[in-house]
Amino acid sequence: VYTSTDTKVTQALAQITRAGQSRRREYPLTPTYSLPGQTVIRRLFALREFEPGDYILTLEARADKRTASRRVLFTVTDP
Repeated sequence: VYTSTDTKVTQALAQITRAGQSRRREYPLTPTYSLPGQTVIRRLFALREFEPGDYILTLEARADKRTASRRVLFTVTDP
């Protein structure tokens, strides 16, 4: 997450939703480390917990009163 040098990320969340469905799983995120102007957040997901199909990963970070988000489509396949 990129910010101005004096702004810190106060909250971050990942949501994974199966494409075409409304039920989602939420995962609170904790910053790994911060540098002036950026915060690094890392989270590993065990994909074996998900049935094969298309999913949408939504990442959201909040700093002060600002919110930034990104949506990424990914596919889980059979091993």
